[in-house]
Amino acid sequence: MTSPVWRVRDWLAPGRSPRWDERAVPLPVPSHWEAVHVPDADPILAALEVEFLDGPVFHRPAVGDAYVLVPPGTHGHWDVEGSRIVHHGRGTNLLCVPDPARTEPGPDGWPYWPSPPRFEGDGRVRLADPEVLRRILIGAFR
Repeated sequence: MTSPVWRVRDWLAPGRSPRWDERAVPLPVPSHWEAVHVPDADPILAALEVEFLDGPVFHRPAVGDAYVLVPPGTHGHWDVEGSRIVHHGRGTNLLCVPDPARTEPGPDGWPYWPSPPRFEGDGRVRLADPEVLRRILIGAFR
């Protein structure tokens, strides 16, 4: 089930009104999600294809990487070599995020959401399970 785009936009950028018609907009990472940067998107896209990974993911085909949205606090115990976390905290942590309406690759490798944020019945967005993501990445980076 898809969620209304306006609601996902508000969730991604609470209290802001970015111009979503651009390729991607720089957003400070809010306190209700963090993003794991994965430099090689192939294992993430494969895991989405077989439904092993569930949660919001955006992919930047021009760069070949992906960002997986995970619960807040993941950064405190994340130790998977070859990846890093962008999170809310001291300083400004900006992340260029594509419009959640863009769910297919765009021209010239524009970023898109192969797995966009979706609201569950309880009104929350299901974020990716960090332990499942850890298993995918440890297997891919060996």
